[in-house]
Amino acid sequence: MAEYYRKVAREKPHLGLEVEVMPPKCDDPVYVKSLNDRPGILALAMREVADGRGGTTMKGIPFIVPGARFNELYNWDSYFISLGLLVDGQVEMAQGMVEHFIFEIKHYNKILNGSRSYYLCRSQPPFLTDMALQIYNQLDRRNYDANHQWLKRAIQAAIKEYHSVWMSLPRLDPKTGLSRYRPDGLGIPPETEATHFTHILEPYARKHGISILEFSEKYNDGVLHEPELDEYFLHDRAVRESGHDTTYRFEKRCANLATIDLNALLYKYEIDIATAIRDVFDDALELEDDFLLSPFPPCPEAFDEKGPKVTRHSTQCVQSSDEWFQRALFRKDRIDEYLWNDGKKLYYDYDTVQEKQILYESVTAFWAMWAGCASEDQAWKLVSQSMNKFEVIGGLVSGTEESRGRISLDRPNRQWDFPYAWPPHQIMTWVGLERYGYLEEAQRLAYRFLYMMTVAFVDFNGVVPEKFDAVKLSHMVDAEYGNQGIDFKMIPREGFGWMNSAYQVGLSFLTSHMRRAVAACTSPEVFFRGEIGAPTGAARDYTASSDPLGLAMESLSMS
Repeated sequence: MAEYYRKVAREKPHLGLEVEVMPPKCDDPVYVKSLNDRPGILALAMREVADGRGGTTMKGIPFIVPGARFNELYNWDSYFISLGLLVDGQVEMAQGMVEHFIFEIKHYNKILNGSRSYYLCRSQPPFLTDMALQIYNQLDRRNYDANHQWLKRAIQAAIKEYHSVWMSLPRLDPKTGLSRYRPDGLGIPPETEATHFTHILEPYARKHGISILEFSEKYNDGVLHEPELDEYFLHDRAVRESGHDTTYRFEKRCANLATIDLNALLYKYEIDIATAIRDVFDDALELEDDFLLSPFPPCPEAFDEKGPKVTRHSTQCVQSSDEWFQRALFRKDRIDEYLWNDGKKLYYDYDTVQEKQILYESVTAFWAMWAGCASEDQAWKLVSQSMNKFEVIGGLVSGTEESRGRISLDRPNRQWDFPYAWPPHQIMTWVGLERYGYLEEAQRLAYRFLYMMTVAFVDFNGVVPEKFDAVKLSHMVDAEYGNQGIDFKMIPREGFGWMNSAYQVGLSFLTSHMRRAVAACTSPEVFFRGEIGAPTGAARDYTASSDPLGLAMESLSMS
């Protein structure tokens, strides 16, 4: 692959392309920091194809970018984009995005935040197993051997990511056995705007009697040491890895938190891997890449440098479903012990340093239903006693107003807090509700969000933004990054990736009567006042499903 890029550089000198082959340990923080002065795009998966002259060449595998200023391959954006692609029948495009994730795990040791050099230490919320299984279930059944081999590669990659990233230090907390967003890194994140950290750096520059620019350079070079600033950037990097940058939920503590969202996702990994090994791979899956398997069950003694080392290599251990089901059961027990609060009927994050729950109310509590790790009783309590904390006219807000706290000039809005609503939170909750049999609630929430999207589209020349103010029903967002997907002339050309998907997936939850009402911009307040004029029997007789997206696509095909 490197030679292909060198050839491009020679044949197209106007591109100014410089090709650098990175070391195997390319996510070493010292090496990554050395690239900050010359950041670059990272290579992704390619296919060997005929060149039309009797030889072969390399061809890139297409993928969908989020949109606006996010114009490279992103991690969790790609999962939600793939859901929309699957609803639209674009299976090959979605499959190609998994190919890039497999490539990243093999060559960069993780699925990256984004495909740029300064993201080499940082991942994002993990969705690979569900993404691969959703695609596998829609592949042409006539190509059984190829499909089987493709899923095998995807599950093998997910197992490597699970052990090497999420179940290893520093992300794993050995005491609780739960995982955290806690990426390695050195210095100031280079991808931010030049003035982004000015208010943080100014006191330190003043302390040393130098300019902010000079302080930044000396701090990044390790000439000046500021432990408190190191701690600040540890949490800042963790917030970015969480995908929720930024929110007061994670302010100055994210790297210490075992969050409900991450651990629900990893529970889903464990169940998905176990199920695939049992049902597709005859309960025995060999791993081809060599890496260390994380100790199980995780405990402080297993990670004590002075204690006895018990190591297992991936190539020496055939994977069985039993171990993975045990891992899932262990994680569910720990989620119940540390993250569930029965008195408040909600999941919360757990601070592994302070050893206490952080009582910020986040809508990601409903990810436990998406993953299936909530009991029937917990699901009922979430729906009947906690969902109203987050439901507003435009759908689900990211967190409650009470948890966010007071907003002022010194304490501005954060985009992942109240009153903002994001596609991932909507989709995950819709699917989770349907999984546990709460279809009417899922439909109501989907209607609210699609109504808000439709009104904005109609009133503002087809705008499809990154997020919404779900209280004001507005795409105008007064937060630190503004909004993406709203800067266009006349009409937009592309929308925004996961918002496009939310519309397609959301439509599949609605009855035909609901769709007509959304198309007519009938407000939720009017529609749910009694659904005046709804024809008898208009709604489908839904039942809970373990494959919500499959049910959603069936719904589309019936309309």
